[in-house]
Amino acid sequence: MKQKHYNLKGLDSEILDITAIDADTCKIYIVTEKGYLYCYNLTQQQLQQLFITPLPLPVLNNRELRHYGTPKYQIKCSANGKFIAVYVDHGQFGVVINTQTLETVLHIDSQNYYEDTVSFSLAFAQFNSQDICIYRSDWNRLEAFNLTTNQLLTERYIAAYETEPPKHYLDYFHGALYVSPNNDYILDDGWIWHPVASPKVWSLSQWFKHNPFESEDGSSVQTLCYRENWNAVMCWLDDQHVAIWNIELWDQEEFDLKPEPKNRSGIHLLSLAKTTWDDDYSANYWEIPEQTQQVFNLYADQNLLIIVGNENITTYAIADRILLNQTDNSLPQKQHKSRQSLLSFTNKTVYETSYI
Repeated sequence: MKQKHYNLKGLDSEILDITAIDADTCKIYIVTEKGYLYCYNLTQQQLQQLFITPLPLPVLNNRELRHYGTPKYQIKCSANGKFIAVYVDHGQFGVVINTQTLETVLHIDSQNYYEDTVSFSLAFAQFNSQDICIYRSDWNRLEAFNLTTNQLLTERYIAAYETEPPKHYLDYFHGALYVSPNNDYILDDGWIWHPVASPKVWSLSQWFKHNPFESEDGSSVQTLCYRENWNAVMCWLDDQHVAIWNIELWDQEEFDLKPEPKNRSGIHLLSLAKTTWDDDYSANYWEIPEQTQQVFNLYADQNLLIIVGNENITTYAIADRILLNQTDNSLPQKQHKSRQSLLSFTNKTVYETSYI
Protein backbone atom coordinates (compact mmCIF):
# COMPACT_ATOMS: atom_id res chain seq x y z
CA MET A 1 0.00 0.00 0.00
CA LYS A 2 1.36 3.40 -1.00
CA GLN A 3 1.26 6.11 1.64
CA LYS A 4 1.56 9.89 1.38
CA HIS A 5 1.30 12.73 3.85
CA TYR A 6 0.29 16.34 3.23
CA ASN A 7 1.49 18.98 5.69
CA LEU A 8 -1.06 21.80 5.53
CA LYS A 9 0.72 24.68 7.22
CA GLY A 10 -1.73 27.18 5.72
CA LEU A 11 -4.60 26.04 7.94
CA ASP A 12 -5.70 28.57 10.57
CA SER A 13 -5.78 25.88 13.30
CA GLU A 14 -5.59 22.12 13.73
CA ILE A 15 -7.93 19.83 11.80
CA LEU A 16 -11.29 19.04 13.39
CA ASP A 17 -12.35 16.50 10.75
CA ILE A 18 -12.09 15.68 7.05
CA THR A 19 -14.39 14.15 4.46
CA ALA A 20 -13.92 12.99 0.88
CA ILE A 21 -15.79 14.44 -2.09
CA ASP A 22 -16.56 11.11 -3.76
CA ALA A 23 -17.48 12.52 -7.17
CA ASP A 24 -14.08 14.24 -7.41
CA THR A 25 -10.91 12.18 -7.75
CA CYS A 26 -8.76 14.86 -6.14
CA LYS A 27 -10.58 16.84 -3.48
CA ILE A 28 -11.46 16.66 0.20
CA TYR A 29 -13.08 19.05 2.64
CA ILE A 30 -11.40 20.05 5.88
CA VAL A 31 -13.00 21.78 8.86
CA THR A 32 -10.61 23.21 11.43
CA GLU A 33 -11.03 23.54 15.18
CA LYS A 34 -11.92 27.22 14.69
CA GLY A 35 -14.71 26.19 12.30
CA TYR A 36 -13.23 27.28 8.98
CA LEU A 37 -13.98 25.25 5.83
CA TYR A 38 -11.22 24.41 3.36
CA CYS A 39 -11.02 22.43 0.14
CA TYR A 40 -7.78 20.58 -0.50
CA ASN A 41 -6.71 19.17 -3.87
CA LEU A 42 -4.66 16.06 -3.12
CA THR A 43 -3.26 15.82 -6.64
CA GLN A 44 -2.22 19.45 -7.06
CA GLN A 45 -1.55 19.86 -3.31
CA GLN A 46 -3.46 23.14 -3.29
CA LEU A 47 -5.34 24.44 -0.24
CA GLN A 48 -8.28 26.81 -0.62
CA GLN A 49 -10.18 28.48 2.22
CA LEU A 50 -13.77 28.61 0.98
CA PHE A 51 -15.16 31.36 3.21
CA ILE A 52 -13.74 34.08 5.45
CA THR A 53 -16.31 33.36 8.16
CA PRO A 54 -16.38 30.14 10.19
CA LEU A 55 -19.12 27.53 9.98
CA PRO A 56 -21.84 27.62 12.67
CA LEU A 57 -20.62 24.65 14.70
CA PRO A 58 -23.44 22.97 16.67
CA VAL A 59 -23.41 22.85 20.45
CA LEU A 60 -21.01 20.20 21.76
CA ASN A 61 -22.10 18.32 24.85
CA ASN A 62 -18.92 17.69 26.83
CA ARG A 63 -20.20 14.81 28.95
CA GLU A 64 -17.74 11.92 28.91
CA LEU A 65 -19.91 9.02 27.80
CA ARG A 66 -17.25 6.39 27.68
CA HIS A 67 -19.50 3.36 27.30
CA TYR A 68 -21.09 4.36 24.00
CA GLY A 69 -18.66 7.03 22.86
CA THR A 70 -17.61 10.53 23.83
CA PRO A 71 -19.44 13.28 21.88
CA LYS A 72 -17.22 14.77 19.17
CA TYR A 73 -17.53 16.80 15.99
CA GLN A 74 -17.68 14.96 12.67
CA ILE A 75 -18.37 16.00 9.08
CA LYS A 76 -19.85 14.37 5.98
CA CYS A 77 -20.59 15.78 2.55
CA SER A 78 -22.83 14.91 -0.37
CA ALA A 79 -21.22 12.91 -3.17
CA ASN A 80 -20.89 16.02 -5.37
CA GLY A 81 -19.61 18.19 -2.53
CA LYS A 82 -22.43 20.74 -2.75
CA PHE A 83 -23.52 20.20 0.84
CA ILE A 84 -21.63 19.47 4.03
CA ALA A 85 -22.96 18.36 7.42
CA VAL A 86 -21.25 19.20 10.70
CA TYR A 87 -22.66 17.33 13.67
CA VAL A 88 -21.93 16.01 17.14
CA ASP A 89 -21.53 12.24 17.07
CA HIS A 90 -23.22 10.67 20.11
CA GLY A 91 -24.84 14.06 20.53
CA GLN A 92 -27.99 15.98 19.72
CA PHE A 93 -27.27 18.70 17.18
CA GLY A 94 -26.05 19.15 13.62
CA VAL A 95 -26.17 21.56 10.68
CA VAL A 96 -26.18 21.11 6.91
CA ILE A 97 -24.51 23.86 4.90
CA ASN A 98 -24.46 24.77 1.22
CA THR A 99 -20.74 24.86 0.36
CA GLN A 100 -21.31 27.30 -2.50
CA THR A 101 -23.14 29.97 -0.49
CA LEU A 102 -22.33 29.05 3.16
CA GLU A 103 -26.09 29.14 3.80
CA THR A 104 -27.27 26.88 6.61
CA VAL A 105 -29.89 24.71 4.93
CA LEU A 106 -30.84 22.54 7.91
CA HIS A 107 -30.63 22.87 11.67
CA ILE A 108 -30.89 19.33 13.04
CA ASP A 109 -32.10 18.54 16.54
CA SER A 110 -32.30 14.80 17.16
CA GLN A 111 -33.70 15.41 20.67
CA ASN A 112 -32.14 14.26 23.92
CA TYR A 113 -33.70 10.86 24.60
CA TYR A 114 -30.81 8.37 24.78
CA GLU A 115 -29.04 10.26 21.98
CA ASP A 116 -25.72 9.37 23.59
CA THR A 117 -26.26 5.65 22.97
CA VAL A 118 -26.02 5.86 19.17
CA SER A 119 -23.96 7.47 16.46
CA PHE A 120 -25.56 10.58 14.98
CA SER A 121 -28.08 9.45 12.37
CA LEU A 122 -27.18 11.30 9.16
CA ALA A 123 -26.52 10.26 5.58
CA PHE A 124 -26.56 11.79 2.11
CA ALA A 125 -28.17 10.05 -0.86
CA GLN A 126 -28.73 10.79 -4.53
CA PHE A 127 -32.25 10.37 -5.92
CA ASN A 128 -33.19 11.38 -9.48
CA SER A 129 -29.91 13.36 -9.61
CA GLN A 130 -30.94 15.35 -6.55
CA ASP A 131 -29.22 15.56 -3.16
CA ILE A 132 -31.13 14.12 -0.23
CA CYS A 133 -30.18 14.44 3.44
CA ILE A 134 -31.51 11.75 5.78
CA TYR A 135 -31.38 12.58 9.48
CA ARG A 136 -32.91 11.78 12.86
CA SER A 137 -35.46 14.25 14.25
CA ASP A 138 -36.28 12.12 17.31
CA TRP A 139 -35.09 8.84 18.80
CA ASN A 140 -37.56 6.83 16.68
CA ARG A 141 -38.09 9.12 13.68
CA LEU A 142 -36.08 9.87 10.55
CA GLU A 143 -36.63 12.56 7.94
CA ALA A 144 -35.57 12.85 4.32
CA PHE A 145 -35.01 16.37 3.02
CA ASN A 146 -34.42 17.22 -0.65
CA LEU A 147 -31.57 19.72 -0.54
CA THR A 148 -31.85 20.45 -4.26
CA THR A 149 -35.52 21.52 -4.14
CA ASN A 150 -35.58 22.59 -0.47
CA GLN A 151 -38.45 20.18 0.22
CA LEU A 152 -39.20 17.70 3.02
CA LEU A 153 -39.99 14.36 1.36
CA THR A 154 -41.27 12.53 4.42
CA GLU A 155 -43.87 14.80 5.99
CA ARG A 156 -46.19 12.61 8.09
CA TYR A 157 -48.14 12.57 11.33
CA ILE A 158 -47.85 9.95 14.08
CA ALA A 159 -50.04 10.45 17.13
CA ALA A 160 -48.57 10.58 20.62
CA TYR A 161 -48.25 7.34 22.56
CA GLU A 162 -50.91 7.21 25.28
CA THR A 163 -52.37 3.92 26.53
CA GLU A 164 -51.76 2.05 23.28
CA PRO A 165 -49.17 2.54 20.53
CA PRO A 166 -50.65 4.67 17.73
CA LYS A 167 -50.63 3.67 14.09
CA HIS A 168 -47.11 3.67 12.60
CA TYR A 169 -45.52 3.97 16.05
CA LEU A 170 -41.92 2.71 15.95
CA ASP A 171 -40.26 1.37 19.09
CA TYR A 172 -36.73 1.64 17.69
CA PHE A 173 -33.70 3.82 18.40
CA HIS A 174 -32.21 4.91 15.07
CA GLY A 175 -28.42 4.69 14.83
CA ALA A 176 -25.70 5.19 12.24
CA LEU A 177 -26.98 5.28 8.64
CA TYR A 178 -25.33 3.75 5.56
CA VAL A 179 -26.66 4.23 2.01
CA SER A 180 -26.11 1.39 -0.46
CA PRO A 181 -23.70 2.08 -3.35
CA ASN A 182 -26.55 2.40 -5.87
CA ASN A 183 -28.59 4.62 -3.51
CA ASP A 184 -31.47 2.11 -3.49
CA TYR A 185 -31.40 1.08 0.18
CA ILE A 186 -30.42 2.46 3.55
CA LEU A 187 -28.95 0.49 6.46
CA ASP A 188 -29.77 1.59 10.01
CA ASP A 189 -27.62 0.40 12.95
CA GLY A 190 -30.29 0.92 15.60
CA TRP A 191 -31.51 -0.91 18.68
CA ILE A 192 -34.66 -1.99 20.47
CA TRP A 193 -35.50 -2.36 24.15
CA HIS A 194 -33.95 -5.41 25.79
CA PRO A 195 -31.56 -3.77 24.79
CA VAL A 196 -30.64 -5.55 21.56
CA ALA A 197 -29.07 -4.37 18.31
CA SER A 198 -31.43 -4.68 15.37
CA PRO A 199 -29.90 -3.47 12.07
CA LYS A 200 -32.55 -2.78 9.44
CA VAL A 201 -32.74 -1.88 5.76
CA TRP A 202 -35.49 -0.38 3.61
CA SER A 203 -36.03 1.03 0.14
CA LEU A 204 -35.24 4.70 -0.38
CA SER A 205 -37.35 5.02 -3.53
CA GLN A 206 -40.37 3.58 -1.69
CA TRP A 207 -39.78 6.04 1.12
CA PHE A 208 -39.17 9.10 -1.03
CA LYS A 209 -41.86 8.50 -3.67
CA HIS A 210 -44.65 6.36 -2.28
CA ASN A 211 -44.81 5.98 1.49
CA PRO A 212 -43.54 8.55 4.01
CA PHE A 213 -44.05 5.89 6.72
CA GLU A 214 -41.72 3.43 4.96
CA SER A 215 -39.02 3.86 7.62
CA GLU A 216 -41.53 2.92 10.33
CA ASP A 217 -43.45 -0.06 8.97
CA GLY A 218 -43.20 -0.08 5.19
CA SER A 219 -43.30 -3.22 3.08
CA SER A 220 -39.60 -2.98 2.20
CA VAL A 221 -38.32 -2.89 5.81
CA GLN A 222 -36.14 -5.89 6.70
CA THR A 223 -34.62 -6.66 10.08
CA LEU A 224 -31.33 -8.22 9.00
CA CYS A 225 -30.45 -9.83 12.33
CA TYR A 226 -30.31 -9.34 16.07
CA ARG A 227 -27.05 -8.79 17.92
CA GLU A 228 -25.87 -8.04 21.42
CA ASN A 229 -24.11 -4.80 20.47
CA TRP A 230 -25.01 -1.88 18.24
CA ASN A 231 -22.65 0.94 17.19
CA ALA A 232 -21.05 -1.88 15.24
CA VAL A 233 -18.44 -1.49 12.51
CA MET A 234 -20.23 -2.25 9.23
CA CYS A 235 -20.42 -1.45 5.54
CA TRP A 236 -22.15 -2.37 2.30
CA LEU A 237 -20.14 -4.94 0.32
CA ASP A 238 -22.26 -4.23 -2.77
CA ASP A 239 -25.85 -3.25 -3.52
CA GLN A 240 -27.30 -6.39 -1.92
CA HIS A 241 -24.88 -7.46 0.82
CA VAL A 242 -23.87 -6.03 4.20
CA ALA A 243 -20.84 -6.88 6.34
CA ILE A 244 -20.81 -6.40 10.14
CA TRP A 245 -17.64 -6.83 12.16
CA ASN A 246 -17.53 -9.41 14.97
CA ILE A 247 -19.33 -12.74 14.79
CA GLU A 248 -22.18 -13.06 17.27
CA LEU A 249 -24.30 -16.21 16.97
CA TRP A 250 -27.90 -15.42 17.86
CA ASP A 251 -30.44 -17.88 19.23
CA GLN A 252 -33.76 -16.70 17.82
CA GLU A 253 -35.83 -18.98 20.06
CA GLU A 254 -34.12 -17.79 23.25
CA PHE A 255 -33.74 -14.27 21.82
CA ASP A 256 -30.21 -14.07 23.13
CA LEU A 257 -26.64 -14.88 22.16
CA LYS A 258 -25.79 -18.54 21.92
CA PRO A 259 -23.45 -19.45 24.81
CA GLU A 260 -20.78 -20.87 22.50
CA PRO A 261 -18.97 -19.93 20.35
CA LYS A 262 -19.12 -16.29 21.37
CA ASN A 263 -17.71 -13.13 19.77
CA ARG A 264 -15.34 -14.58 17.21
CA SER A 265 -13.18 -12.25 15.12
CA GLY A 266 -14.68 -12.05 11.68
CA ILE A 267 -17.49 -10.81 9.48
CA HIS A 268 -21.22 -11.41 9.72
CA LEU A 269 -22.39 -11.50 6.09
CA LEU A 270 -26.00 -10.51 5.41
CA SER A 271 -27.96 -10.57 2.17
CA LEU A 272 -31.09 -8.63 1.30
CA ALA A 273 -32.18 -11.56 -0.85
CA LYS A 274 -31.97 -14.29 1.83
CA THR A 275 -34.26 -15.04 4.72
CA THR A 276 -33.14 -13.45 7.98
CA TRP A 277 -32.60 -16.62 9.98
CA ASP A 278 -30.37 -18.67 7.66
CA ASP A 279 -28.26 -21.15 9.66
CA ASP A 280 -25.65 -21.80 6.95
CA TYR A 281 -22.54 -20.85 8.96
CA SER A 282 -20.03 -20.82 6.09
CA ALA A 283 -22.30 -18.63 3.96
CA ASN A 284 -23.16 -16.17 6.71
CA TYR A 285 -19.90 -15.89 8.65
CA TRP A 286 -16.32 -15.30 7.61
CA GLU A 287 -13.91 -16.03 10.43
CA ILE A 288 -10.75 -13.90 10.41
CA PRO A 289 -8.86 -15.09 13.51
CA GLU A 290 -5.71 -13.10 12.72
CA GLN A 291 -7.65 -9.87 13.29
CA THR A 292 -7.15 -9.50 17.03
CA GLN A 293 -6.84 -5.70 16.89
CA GLN A 294 -9.51 -3.13 17.69
CA VAL A 295 -11.34 -2.56 14.40
CA PHE A 296 -12.23 1.05 13.59
CA ASN A 297 -13.69 0.82 10.08
CA LEU A 298 -14.82 -1.59 7.37
CA TYR A 299 -14.87 -0.56 3.72
CA ALA A 300 -15.50 -2.39 0.46
CA ASP A 301 -14.40 -1.64 -3.09
CA GLN A 302 -15.48 -4.11 -5.77
CA ASN A 303 -13.89 -7.44 -4.66
CA LEU A 304 -11.89 -5.87 -1.82
CA LEU A 305 -12.70 -5.77 1.87
CA ILE A 306 -10.63 -3.23 3.81
CA ILE A 307 -10.30 -3.64 7.58
CA VAL A 308 -8.94 -0.62 9.46
CA GLY A 309 -7.71 -1.19 13.01
CA ASN A 310 -5.44 0.21 15.67
CA GLU A 311 -2.51 -1.96 14.51
CA ASN A 312 -2.86 -2.21 10.74
CA ILE A 313 -4.90 -1.77 7.58
CA THR A 314 -5.57 -5.08 5.86
CA THR A 315 -7.13 -5.82 2.48
CA TYR A 316 -8.84 -9.11 1.66
CA ALA A 317 -10.26 -10.61 -1.52
CA ILE A 318 -13.96 -11.07 -0.79
CA ALA A 319 -14.57 -13.89 -3.25
CA ASP A 320 -11.59 -16.00 -2.13
CA ARG A 321 -11.49 -14.77 1.48
CA ILE A 322 -7.72 -14.39 1.38
CA LEU A 323 -5.42 -11.71 2.79
CA LEU A 324 -3.87 -9.57 0.05
CA ASN A 325 -1.98 -6.76 1.74
CA GLN A 326 -1.28 -5.14 5.08
CA THR A 327 0.33 -1.96 6.41
CA ASP A 328 0.85 -0.50 9.88
CA ASN A 329 -1.79 1.88 11.20
CA SER A 330 -3.10 3.39 14.42
CA LEU A 331 -5.81 5.82 13.25
CA PRO A 332 -9.44 5.58 12.08
CA GLN A 333 -9.69 6.19 8.34
CA LYS A 334 -12.21 7.67 5.90
CA GLN A 335 -12.59 6.18 2.45
CA HIS A 336 -12.14 8.24 -0.72
CA LYS A 337 -13.97 5.96 -3.14
CA SER A 338 -12.97 7.63 -6.39
CA ARG A 339 -9.27 7.66 -5.38
CA GLN A 340 -9.42 4.13 -3.91
CA SER A 341 -7.63 5.39 -0.84
CA LEU A 342 -8.06 5.98 2.88
CA LEU A 343 -7.60 9.30 4.67
CA SER A 344 -6.68 10.19 8.25
CA PHE A 345 -5.21 13.21 10.02
CA THR A 346 -3.34 14.54 13.02
CA ASN A 347 -2.87 18.22 13.87
CA LYS A 348 -2.38 19.93 10.46
CA THR A 349 -1.32 16.84 8.50
CA VAL A 350 -3.46 14.61 6.26
CA TYR A 351 -2.34 11.04 5.54
CA GLU A 352 -3.42 9.07 2.48
CA THR A 353 -3.08 5.30 2.04
CA SER A 354 -3.86 3.72 -1.33
CA TYR A 355 -5.39 0.27 -1.00
CA ILE A 356 -5.06 -0.68 -4.69
